[in-house]
Amino acid sequence: MRIVYHHRTHRSHGAEAVHIRGMVEALRHRGHEVTVLSPPGGDPFAEDESQQPQSARNPIWRLISAHCPELLFELLELSYNVFAMMRLVLVAKPDLIYERYFLFSFAGALTAWGRGCRIVYEVNDSSFVDERVRRLALVRLARAIERWALNRADVVVVVSRALATTLEKSVGVDPDKILILPNAVDEGRIVDVVSPAEDNSANEVVIGCVGFFVPWHGLNLLVDAVADLGTAGKGARLLLVGDGPVRSEVEQRAKRLGLSDRLTVTGTVPHGEVGSWLRKMDIAVLPDSNDYGSPMKIFEYMAAGKPIVAPDYGPVLEVLEDGSNGIVFPRHDVRALRDALGKLIEQPALRQCLAEKAREFVLREHTWARNADRLETMLSVAGASIRREPVSRG
Repeated sequence: MRIVYHHRTHRSHGAEAVHIRGMVEALRHRGHEVTVLSPPGGDPFAEDESQQPQSARNPIWRLISAHCPELLFELLELSYNVFAMMRLVLVAKPDLIYERYFLFSFAGALTAWGRGCRIVYEVNDSSFVDERVRRLALVRLARAIERWALNRADVVVVVSRALATTLEKSVGVDPDKILILPNAVDEGRIVDVVSPAEDNSANEVVIGCVGFFVPWHGLNLLVDAVADLGTAGKGARLLLVGDGPVRSEVEQRAKRLGLSDRLTVTGTVPHGEVGSWLRKMDIAVLPDSNDYGSPMKIFEYMAAGKPIVAPDYGPVLEVLEDGSNGIVFPRHDVRALRDALGKLIEQPALRQCLAEKAREFVLREHTWARNADRLETMLSVAGASIRREPVSRG
């Protein structure tokens, strides 16, 4: 099957790029011909921005996104449909357009209708979600376009049950067309499990977190909890893998709480090197999340064989069972997070048990290959013609 994967994700690294690469490679492995259409500077197959063409590394629209008034930004988002349609019509006629949905986007649905092909929308965000970082100005228009586009899809892929419910109740998408596919891992790139004794010469418990340093990821909560552990005589090291706008705030908070000498911040690392940092962790933490997103780091922690502590959001509870393959704490509760970490510090056997069950679960249920298989099955049920010739990984 000839597939065009279209997206407007400008970050060529991070969770978005991992998701795109994972799904595209899984579909290609199953014999499909996949053409990826990315915005300038947004090639998800570039491990870091240095691999992008010089002209695309810091495009002007990134500055516009960060600084222009919301109304103007949304009008520019609307205008992107013209650019997107010009690119989509130049591709040899596909059997399927797979679009990572973005607000104000109607190019994919309109092109699919005009060219007589099918369309899958992968939805990670919605204009009907309340907890948006960026408040919409043209709310009614965004919602009208979303309803029009998604209701013309053959299949709508979502990353969580909460998002599926939103699309069903607020957007009017037929529930029979919705496929829930949380994030996943590439079983061909799984981090080898290494015991702490082999990879921690200081023999200290290392609590770690991977991700982009933004306010809504709860790093201050994690710093507070680890500092409280030190006060309670259960000291541990804290390893933060990543970078972002709140890095200095987090480091200053750690300093104020007397944690600086037990804190390591790596800065930005290519996704291919994240595994080496995961090997150094004894406990992996998701400090905060939201009600509708599927946190990529949860799946990477599980695949790396790490005991996980995470907040009790719906998408987290869809993959973590408290006390079985992870520990779940009440969101935003620093004392509960501290107690969960303290419990794991004191019980190495529990850490190992949780880690083994988490790894077994993710490799059984949540790989990109399995997601691609589920998508093919859904498309077959929806009446698509699926032609595939398995490709050897060798």
